[in-house]
Amino acid sequence: MNEHEVKRVLEDVVVASGPPPSMDPVAVLEAARAARRRRRATFGAVGAGAAVVIIAVGAVVLPGLSGGGQRVGPAAGPRPTSTVQETPAPTSPPGAAESSAPPSGRTDPTARSGPRADRAVELVDVLTSMLPAGVDVADGTHELSGDPLLRAGASYDAVEDGRELWSYSVELPVAADGVAESGVGLVEVLVRTARSGVPADACEAVSAHPRPEHGECTPIDVDGEQVVLVEGAADAEDAETADQVAVHVHEDGTYVQVIQSLAFPHSGRPAMGELPMTVEELAALTVDERFHVVE
Repeated sequence: MNEHEVKRVLEDVVVASGPPPSMDPVAVLEAARAARRRRRATFGAVGAGAAVVIIAVGAVVLPGLSGGGQRVGPAAGPRPTSTVQETPAPTSPPGAAESSAPPSGRTDPTARSGPRADRAVELVDVLTSMLPAGVDVADGTHELSGDPLLRAGASYDAVEDGRELWSYSVELPVAADGVAESGVGLVEVLVRTARSGVPADACEAVSAHPRPEHGECTPIDVDGEQVVLVEGAADAEDAETADQVAVHVHEDGTYVQVIQSLAFPHSGRPAMGELPMTVEELAALTVDERFHVVE
């Protein structure tokens, strides 16, 4: 039995024992906020240090400032033990696949623990760190279910050429300075790992995607990368959840979709007065390499 077979057996044992209890989403949110404060403090220190000469022994380490890295590490603060409030499994994307059955005999396609669940939590930190100044994560629960508004998850899609295909999603409630009473909007990221059959042209990929009904598709160039913007798109479940949709397709077939909206449906809060990000900020977020998840 080789290393991969041993790992698979261990995963089966974990799954057979039943899903672990849900993590505390408050811990994930606090960890993301702590990471964001740490980044801002570090940027401030670097700016101040440029004006003086510092004589010291040792070295200053600047954690988490690489915007072009493949993945970021977990945020500082309490380490979550599972996933935040899990999102429903996304609809299967375009592209050929050999099988849609969960791997290793799993009956639930959602990753409730392990590296993929951890990666979904890391994406919460990444998205939180990229919110513009004056916008922060808002607290709150769904007025119908009582679940936290902040949700993230990893879902198994299919197997293609022996590779497992996964989707990662984050739904972030946002508000001006994080004050929910002033209005709560939505920033949502959906990442589908590389697969065949995804059109290289982002406008074609948007049209082929099963989730939203779309408005006009406008191409945007971001440092040589193609992003398409769809405004006034209507979501199949909640039409008001997709004021703007930005999509980028990487060369390997990884699909990245970012939605921003003035309102967060069923949050029990009024809508924001303006969208959380500018079009330029939305497009830059879509091509950020930290959302280019490679399995």
